[in-house]
Amino acid sequence: MNMKITCTNCGKAFEASAKQQKLIDAIKAKGGKLVMVECPHCYFDFGAVLDKVDEPEDEPYRCPVSGCTGWVSFVEMKGRAPFHGCGECGSTWSAKANLFRDITAAIARYPYRKKAYRKDGAGWLPGDPDEEPANYESKVEREPKEFGPTFEKD
Repeated sequence: MNMKITCTNCGKAFEASAKQQKLIDAIKAKGGKLVMVECPHCYFDFGAVLDKVDEPEDEPYRCPVSGCTGWVSFVEMKGRAPFHGCGECGSTWSAKANLFRDITAAIARYPYRKKAYRKDGAGWLPGDPDEEPANYESKVEREPKEFGPTFEKD
């Protein structure tokens, strides 16, 4: 069975193709933890974290930063503590609680963003991209940009 992967660009899940699975197996055999794959839905190339690919809690979240339409994924890199980061605006969160804090603030400020997330106890889960309003990205793009010289949100 091929691995299930969730695209960090469009948020849709897909099963790795035979060619992708062969590459994933080869990289895993060498101890690698990241592989570049192409999403069959949006044709975006992105880095899939191999030891986290099958875990649903590692599906990407919509970035809560004002003006950003990107996706936040869990990232593990050699020589750095694990963190959540947005590939579009570059924002990072070293603690999931801080990401949840910013999601809560984004929803309070922009109520239409709530469809991008699902409440889970005291935290949040990624929402279903098909449940987002059709004009979600254009609304977010009209928000004031809040990317700063430092992108660390902790």
